[in-house]
Amino acid sequence: MRFDYTKGLLLKGGINVSDFKLFRQVATYIRQTPFWKLLLIIMAISAITTLITLFTLDLLNMIN
Repeated sequence: MRFDYTKGLLLKGGINVSDFKLFRQVATYIRQTPFWKLLLIIMAISAITTLITLFTLDLLNMIN
């Protein structure tokens, strides 16, 4: 299943309709789990922290 998916992606070199269907299936599966909101919050927190770290590193580079 997964091998077929990657092969189709490589052959066509883009996003197919089947990719969207697979993404939708994954989204519904995550939504069925009771802690999907927790996962979403964790993802948001990690994104914010990465942005903050990148910003601080940029500031440190500007100082030096």
